[in-house]
Amino acid sequence: MAAGVVSISSRKAHKAHFAAPSSVRRVIMSAPLSKELRAEHGTRSIPIRKDDEVKIVRGTYKGREGRVTTCQRKNFRIFVEGVSRDKGNGATVPIGVNASNVVITKLKLDKDRKNILSRKSTAQKSKSEDVEMKARVREMRSHAKRRFCSGFEHYDEVKMVPAAETGGGGAHAATPPVDQFRVSIPPQLALASSSASAAYVASLDWPAAANMGPLRGGTSERDGGGGGGGGYYASPTLFKSWSRSSSSQHSSPLLPANQYRRISIRTPRILSSGGGGGERGRAPLGWVGDFVRLGGARSKRSVAYFAAAVVLFFYFVTGARIWREDKSMRSFMRAGGFGLDYMGRTEDETTGVQHGGGGEDASTNGGERLPPVPVDGGLSKLCALFPWRKDCAEQLRQTRDPFQGLVYKEDRGHLFYPAVAAPDPPPSFGQPVRRATAADVEHQPHPIHYLIREGKQAWKAKVARQSKTLKEAVAEYERRYWRRPPKGFDHWFEFAKENEFVMIDEFDAMMDKVLPFLAVKPSTLAQRHEMIQFDKDFWIQDKTFTLELKGHGEVTELHGPMKNTNGRAQQMLDLTRKIGKFLPDMNITFTGHDVPWVTMSGETRAKHLVAAREGQVLPDDVSGDYNDDWKYDGWARICPPDSPMRKVASFDKRMASKQIYKPPKQRSFIRDHPKSMDLCYHPENQLLHGFSAWSGPRPGILYPLFVSTSTSLHSDMLISPVDQWDHTIQTDPAWEDKEHNKVVWRGTTTGADLTIDHMRKWSQRPRLCKLPFTSGSVELPFAPKDEPRVPGPMETFQARAQALARHWFDFRFLGEAKQCGDPAMCDSFEKDFLWDDWMDPAKQAEYKYVIDVDGNGWSGRFHRLMKSNSMVLKSTIFPEWYQDMIQPWVHYVPIQTDFSDLWTTMAFFAGDNLGQGAHDDLAKEIAMAGKDWAEKHWRWVDMEVYMYRLLLEYARMIHRPDNGLQAMDM
Repeated sequence: MAAGVVSISSRKAHKAHFAAPSSVRRVIMSAPLSKELRAEHGTRSIPIRKDDEVKIVRGTYKGREGRVTTCQRKNFRIFVEGVSRDKGNGATVPIGVNASNVVITKLKLDKDRKNILSRKSTAQKSKSEDVEMKARVREMRSHAKRRFCSGFEHYDEVKMVPAAETGGGGAHAATPPVDQFRVSIPPQLALASSSASAAYVASLDWPAAANMGPLRGGTSERDGGGGGGGGYYASPTLFKSWSRSSSSQHSSPLLPANQYRRISIRTPRILSSGGGGGERGRAPLGWVGDFVRLGGARSKRSVAYFAAAVVLFFYFVTGARIWREDKSMRSFMRAGGFGLDYMGRTEDETTGVQHGGGGEDASTNGGERLPPVPVDGGLSKLCALFPWRKDCAEQLRQTRDPFQGLVYKEDRGHLFYPAVAAPDPPPSFGQPVRRATAADVEHQPHPIHYLIREGKQAWKAKVARQSKTLKEAVAEYERRYWRRPPKGFDHWFEFAKENEFVMIDEFDAMMDKVLPFLAVKPSTLAQRHEMIQFDKDFWIQDKTFTLELKGHGEVTELHGPMKNTNGRAQQMLDLTRKIGKFLPDMNITFTGHDVPWVTMSGETRAKHLVAAREGQVLPDDVSGDYNDDWKYDGWARICPPDSPMRKVASFDKRMASKQIYKPPKQRSFIRDHPKSMDLCYHPENQLLHGFSAWSGPRPGILYPLFVSTSTSLHSDMLISPVDQWDHTIQTDPAWEDKEHNKVVWRGTTTGADLTIDHMRKWSQRPRLCKLPFTSGSVELPFAPKDEPRVPGPMETFQARAQALARHWFDFRFLGEAKQCGDPAMCDSFEKDFLWDDWMDPAKQAEYKYVIDVDGNGWSGRFHRLMKSNSMVLKSTIFPEWYQDMIQPWVHYVPIQTDFSDLWTTMAFFAGDNLGQGAHDDLAKEIAMAGKDWAEKHWRWVDMEVYMYRLLLEYARMIHRPDNGLQAMDM
């Protein structure tokens, strides 16, 4: 296992070192130097830095060499130039390498690095000298029976410690252990000595070649007068330089002259037996030394006495401490533990309670139980301190994470339920880790509780991590997109901050559309733009209008066939009027239609992405290659090669076999809405939507076209459309005053070609309006036993589908059928549905729930719905400009294209057919959060900030020269 890694699990290893000190992180991020660098700098390893050159010596990429492009000190990984992997969709991603798997072959030397190497080299040299010194010490230990006599003229400290018997001529005269040096101390230094104790010199000034006299015995008269019996042992502490001047200088053959060295010497035995004649000395342990002084046959009995004394001593000391703590705890409990009682009252305020029969516990008032004071986390102060109390069991149940130990299956943006027991439950901070039992799985809460909780946490974290300064914004841009921001980014940041734009960093969806264009030569893009703007024979030219910016926005003009067709050209002129002064001269071509146009094959898109991420452009023959393959449908060819859409049967075969729709085997909700919209990974939705229910367009090449609607399959650049943005609801009752506890929809028959029989039956809006006519019965999950703070177990109920649908749904078409061909076909279509002449927005506001369903393209009504006091449900395959700046299950509720989760969603929020198990409060919370989001994140200036950022990226791609691709970088 690599150095510094505590587990083969990257999650566990990252967690183990998440709060590690810098010293540990430096070790983990260190790598050995090559032989040449080791010889040159005198050090073995050093922390890796960016731009070092390394060679991978073990692992999958063994033998690769390259420059270090990134050092991730949070994940303890480095990224080496050229070490990458191709994903199935053609994208190339860098692969992290553990620092212990590489050898540094070339260092990036700067002033700081040189200082580090200098310090490490000096330390290494000193370490080598220490090794040499230890070798010499071992040589000295081999001469342990030789005793060195020293006359100490200068000394630091003397410590008295019982040692081995050293009495002169005694029967137990001992030789010091082989790892100690025995020296004789002058009489004036012997503070206390006897045949049963010895002095340890705590710190000696030990010169390498000074005062080392011939071997001799002790001279202290207090040692009992025995010749050679008064020896003392050197202390195990470190020796320091000492003799500034000495009367006698003698060389030692074991230590070179005039060197001062710190030497450690191990401690010998502490207790010893008595010896020969003379007065018995007093050990420095005081009364303990007197008590434990051992000798002859009394040794075992003395040890027993000593042990008993120690036990009694600690018993009395510990008992006194427990008594004091118990007294303090009783006082602490009476006071609630925080200077107040557990009702939050002062001592004066509780006098009546304590004298009213509350007693010492002070927990009742006239027999009535006082409720606990809640603290953070939902526990009372008392239960937070003493969770084992019987009356705290209910509070602990309320604060325990009901999803702990459970795991949901997630796939392509969907969360499938019910959950199963997690094989290795992750730790829950503040609570002990526990595995889910069979009862936990059987009685698990409703998954919408989980989706709402996770959505709130994700939104809070996203808002908190937004860049606060230009430096942070630039660093985040580089981290996400591997390139410098475009020129003018600093002015954009200033404009955004001045206008209190919140989501400074959330433009990933925009960059997904922009990135492929950076792989096309700027001159080639200019030629293609001229075609869509001026070539009347070009297939899309008649569907466009062009906005011309000149003189830094001083002059703006509209051109093109659709400049007067609808109000969208003027809307774009108004939207760019304020930001035009910050932009260079450019022509911007939009389509006036609702739909996107630009597509390219999955293989071609992958090539564009690889080149763009490497900062290169493709040759014209590659970027202009359609790379079409007619064995695939158009939609399938546009999708990535490894996507599920490539693997399903063709559109014609599925239509011929009547394989239109198969209900899902397991119920699910949408968790990641943009992922769930991707038809490449959800081919089951292709035949259920009017936009995609055909074989699909053939792949083409990139054209710089701006559109109001896009999908995951298209490559146009998405703008922020303005249609219906200013529509408001004049009268909107408060949530509690709304009359209808239903979900409402009113709309026209747009969104499908109703001349086709399949579209009349299976496209999104006709399917929605047929829900009130559903036959049979349905069994739906709901949560009737939820408590205000504790989700209860999920249960099911059965009801007649038609009765339940009419209880929940109010779906009708408006006016008359459109896009259905001849009048006879329109009349036939109208007979199958409920119709309404018109519903005033004020009347629509009487409903607590509203649903937004796709028409021909993007939704113009969504802004108006979000600004209302109703909870919004949304079903769509069209991601919009704000998709990175909104949070499902916090601001709105996402609904699947097949509407299979619409039933279960309404069962949770509205309850069963009797209203039991409703979660009206949560629905209101989402409605209010959505309204607040629309007021703070979908202002006119927010759309200006978005367009400003998009046009900066567009200016970079068209204004940089072919031979200077970084010329328009910041």
